[in-house]
Amino acid sequence: MASNYKKLGNYIHEIDIRNNDSQINNLVGVSINKNFMPSVANTIGTDLKNYKIISKNQFACSLMQVSRDGGVAISLYKQNQQSIMSPAYYLFEVNDIKELLPEYLELIVYSSEFDREAVFNAIGGVRGTLTWEDFCNLEVNIPDIEEQKKIVREFQTIKSQINAISKENVNLQNLGILNLCSVIGFDSIVNKTEKEISEFELPENCSISTVKDFCKNITSGGTPNRGISEYYNGSINWLKSGEVHNNIITNTEEKISEMGLKNSSAKIFPKNTVLMAMYGVTAGEVGLLDIETSTNQAICGMICNSFEDASLLYFSLRKNQIDIKRLANGGAQDNLNQDIIKETKIIIPNETAKTKLYCSNFMNRLIINSRLLHQLQKMLDLLLLKIC
Repeated sequence: MASNYKKLGNYIHEIDIRNNDSQINNLVGVSINKNFMPSVANTIGTDLKNYKIISKNQFACSLMQVSRDGGVAISLYKQNQQSIMSPAYYLFEVNDIKELLPEYLELIVYSSEFDREAVFNAIGGVRGTLTWEDFCNLEVNIPDIEEQKKIVREFQTIKSQINAISKENVNLQNLGILNLCSVIGFDSIVNKTEKEISEFELPENCSISTVKDFCKNITSGGTPNRGISEYYNGSINWLKSGEVHNNIITNTEEKISEMGLKNSSAKIFPKNTVLMAMYGVTAGEVGLLDIETSTNQAICGMICNSFEDASLLYFSLRKNQIDIKRLANGGAQDNLNQDIIKETKIIIPNETAKTKLYCSNFMNRLIINSRLLHQLQKMLDLLLLKIC
């Protein structure tokens, strides 16, 4: 597709309609991930008359703190019902859909290149605000309308596949947990006292084990010195705790070098290692490696004796996730540690009962789906590169 860069302001105009009669009270905002979300602002006692009304096929963006956030919080509103937004947001719409499709512009603002340009043009120190004038002066690649329609169709087809597979993965996770519960029961012993555990009536053909006794090895990773550039952008996968989100790990956001691996406590975890995030908002969430990777120190890696055992442990930890999270230490953020995870008690079926389980079958399907999701996401990324 030939480059056809034009100023964004030639194709859009600002919208500023206020909630004068206070009839609309559904307040929304836009996240840095470019999604609309219910606003967390406290509006008790607030006069909502000055708030802006947003309607379907209009865009909303926050041009503050662009440099700090690394991009523009912007999204296309797709709901039929109108909402209101803070007066700090800029609302705008496309001038003529025969020249620029809102859905195509949505792809443009989702691209990393758009965010890079926005950050480059932001002013005002570290936080970096983008003015409306500078926003309108951003140059974007706008092909003819037929090419736009083609790209939008491609994007929507891939996105639809991603959504369908993601939904199936949620179902597979739930079925895997229910399948385990059918053998070991729904009860959790994670937060039971020793007395309660001694009085607990175990399901037939099951026993109580600690995670430590069930696994072959348990350890965590490390972070190479961020101040040494040679430690990063190498060929070794390096996983952060925020990427562990009850999922199958098929890739990592960052990579480190051999030098970074050798000069830190980072270590390579083998494929089929079960992971648990130990710090922050994802503490207690689990993952299974479909690749070899190193990790940071906020991840606990549990190496099992077999793929079947890893599948069983994954679904056991998912089943007991809420109770495990309650073991986290308080403070500024909830933290788990290796000792807590190692000593966590779980109910494990013996070899006879394991034959009734299909944990590895569910896991195999999750892995296949996750690999496909990874490929589809790469296709989306390449498609977004076409519009830059």
